[in-house]
This record gives sequence, C-alpha cells and structure tokens, in this order.
Amino acid sequence: MHTLLKINTAGQVVTIGPVLDEDGVPHVTDDLVYGNFLIGKLGTWGPMSNCTIAHVTGDLQGNFTIAVVQADLSSYGSFCIALNVDGLAAPILRTSVVDVETYNALIANAAGGVDGLALSGASKKVAATVDIGI
Repeated sequence: MHTLLKINTAGQVVTIGPVLDEDGVPHVTDDLVYGNFLIGKLGTWGPMSNCTIAHVTGDLQGNFTIAVVQADLSSYGSFCIALNVDGLAAPILRTSVVDVETYNALIANAAGGVDGLALSGASKKVAATVDIGI
C-alpha cells in the first residue's frame, strides 16, 4: 500500500506491519522505538527523526503506528520506512509527500467534498481538456 502525507505537517500517523518474528509469529509487544526504523529518501537510508511508535491497541497481527515528525516531511517526493531489528521483519512502507492542496483534493475531500475529486457513487463530475497539438 502506498500512503500520501502532507508536506511540513507534523502528527500524521502511518501504520506499518505486520511485524513478525523469525517463526512468523506477530510481534505484539509495545517495545519498538524510532531507532528501530530507517527512512529512505532518494536512495539514501538513515535513521528516522524522534517520532512516536506504538503497537496498535487490541491488534493481534503485529501492526504498529508511527506518528511521523515534521523533519521527515520537509521535502516532496517518495520515501520508505523500514524496520531494522534483528529477528523481526515487516513490509516496507512506501509513502509520498505531497502539498496540502493535493492531499486535500485526493484524500480529505475526495468523497464529494468541497474541491475534492469525485469517487464512485459521488455526484460530482470531472471534466478535462487535452491539447494534442494539432
């Protein structure tokens, strides 16, 4: 799954998981910290900024939330978050940082809200003009 986040906006939460141990058993203890995750931008991997990591309450599948800090959202483009702990594995989370207007049009207001894009079942129509240079 690919997640969209707003540029320079702290407190956005993403979910990563399931986190599994070497035997394929979900890791459900709340012991992971930001130092256990790497962030990859433009092909360069490094430690995440000081963000909050928490096991999803009541989850038995090993899913964790990450409250991404503004320092990790300061530039446009794609980045990945990966778990870096011996004995544990999780899928890499792929995300893109977009401007607030794009995020609002695609996510926040998408279900027929003001200035949002119409989704299936919405009454709003989208018209497009294409210049093919003839």
